[in-house]
Amino acid sequence: MKNTLTGFWAVFVREAKSLLGDMNIRTIVIAAPLLYPLLYGSVYWQKTEVDVAIVVVDQDHSALSREFIRDLDAHQLIKVVEVVPDLAAAQDRLCRLDVQGIVLLGPDFSSSQKRGKGTDVKVFLNTSRFLPSNDLNKAITSVAVKNAAASRVKFLQMAGYSLTQAEEVSDPVRDDVRPMFNITEAYGDFLIPGIFILILQQTLLIGLSQSIAKERENNTLPELYRMAKDSLWAMLSGKAFVYFLLYASYAVLYAAVYFRLFTLQLKGDLLALGVITGIFLLSVIYMSIFLSSFFTRKIIALQTIAFTSYPIFFMSGYSWPKAGMPLPLQWCAQLLPSTHYFTAAVRIMEMNAGWREVMPELWWLLGLAAAGLVCTRLRMRALLRSSLT
Repeated sequence: MKNTLTGFWAVFVREAKSLLGDMNIRTIVIAAPLLYPLLYGSVYWQKTEVDVAIVVVDQDHSALSREFIRDLDAHQLIKVVEVVPDLAAAQDRLCRLDVQGIVLLGPDFSSSQKRGKGTDVKVFLNTSRFLPSNDLNKAITSVAVKNAAASRVKFLQMAGYSLTQAEEVSDPVRDDVRPMFNITEAYGDFLIPGIFILILQQTLLIGLSQSIAKERENNTLPELYRMAKDSLWAMLSGKAFVYFLLYASYAVLYAAVYFRLFTLQLKGDLLALGVITGIFLLSVIYMSIFLSSFFTRKIIALQTIAFTSYPIFFMSGYSWPKAGMPLPLQWCAQLLPSTHYFTAAVRIMEMNAGWREVMPELWWLLGLAAAGLVCTRLRMRALLRSSLT
């Protein structure tokens, strides 16, 4: 036991020195996890869009149309940059991407309302950019519904109804929509935590893969095994523990500093989040060691593992529901630690979840960590056997 602990400590110290002495690995596992969250998070600093540019085609030129345009411009998501008399000029601005949408008010906009008839408000949106188009669609619809309700109330009052009666008759069925969890429906609040998790996983995966590939490239695995006092456990654990401590510290930094910096929610069971984060890191560590053991050159490991960042993010179900993906991709996604950690972390951080709500993801991560440990030990044993014979 004493020899095993001595070997563990020797490997731990050697790996820490190797990490600090290798500029490539140092950049990936120290600089990137500290700086990338600030870089990517600052892009979404505003969290939600404001003042998305539109142009209004006013063919009515009435007091009602001008009031409607003022209501549009008063909405926080909309900025009316110009009012033009014809559709061709508005289409030209949309095609040049000066604006993201067009609102067309026809020549009968006010007269139809005064007669108690319906009138169309035509909206043309640049749907090649889904986020501005979706936001504009909701905002313009909200303004139109509010304007229509006010017109109905005025018409009914003119017909002899009281204000209360007019409001009831004009809107007999009212919706009561209450956003849960991400109550501001902010895009940044949704995306930034996922980016942080991806940064943790991918920099750990790439950095540790570089370290293992370096051992194979320099043929130093036998030396590492002897330093570990011929203990495979000490060899793997000593090397892995450096990265586990480092990335556990990053997780604490993200929760304590970066989440506050970007005003992100963190309101669930913190103990559950800490435990599941530790298991997540272990599963990524063993996956990294196992995968990188098949590379004999650092550059090839870097090029291959770096390529996985986007596929892993998209397959995780964070940006697109897993149920909407082909079945083979759904099966592959179950083998990725981030798939289960994304789900558990979001439940805890945003939905105030506790142990019971994240138990399925916890068991999955435990299974992946155990499977990774077994596969890694078998693979390293085979490599050492071939190196020592």
